[in-house]
Amino acid sequence: MDKMKSTVPLGKQLAGDQYIRAMEKFGSIDEALADTLDNYVFDEVFGSSPLDFGEMELCIISSLVVQNHVEQLDFHFTVARRADVSLSRMFGVILHCIPFSGWPKGANAITEFMSWLESNGLEHERKSIREVFGDDDPDYDVLGREQGGKIYADYRKLLETVSGFEQGLDSLVTRGIFGRFYGRRDLTLRERQLTAVAILTSLARLPQLVSHIKGAFLVGCKLEEVRYVIKLMHLYAGWPATLNALTVLADCTKEDK
Repeated sequence: MDKMKSTVPLGKQLAGDQYIRAMEKFGSIDEALADTLDNYVFDEVFGSSPLDFGEMELCIISSLVVQNHVEQLDFHFTVARRADVSLSRMFGVILHCIPFSGWPKGANAITEFMSWLESNGLEHERKSIREVFGDDDPDYDVLGREQGGKIYADYRKLLETVSGFEQGLDSLVTRGIFGRFYGRRDLTLRERQLTAVAILTSLARLPQLVSHIKGAFLVGCKLEEVRYVIKLMHLYAGWPATLNALTVLADCTKEDK
């Protein structure tokens, strides 16, 4: 969805009738609350995004998935759809969350996604392994090292650290995370790293956030974009999580100077 000046409220542009229903619901409870949703959340925060609205929604969806807030996903799937996010990318960002927050939350979000598709008369496109990875029998070790090397400036050092915990664990990281998840073609590395920042901010996983902020810069994300994703998370994970993550970001950029 292109950003443009309009007399139509941004919330209405993004969410259509669901925005109207949300405003009516909150307005019936508290007028000031509805005003905050309209003029602060949608207008001030969403309206200042340096990301396109599709990327912004992928970050929001990822935050909701890893916190298991599946009841809020229906709204944001709809907004993402209006922002021209393909069903494949929506499904892809759910899967991207699994290495960060585990299979149970991922399974819950997949169930919600399939229910949303059905209720909107949409169908999930089942893809073959070749369509997902570009090969009928991918070498996940090779693919994982390739993808991991794009995220980490020194991927070998990461593997050495992990293997120090237990022999063979480095292979599980390579195959199980970077091969089978980062190696999928449903999201770009830029989208993966922006959403990784959103995920780790939401989960308050600060040591890992350091690596993924640096990884975001390596794949071409700009400082203002990473900072915005972290700030955006105050709406979904609270201000303490955002302030902690902004401290990490400040330390990362200080190291680069």
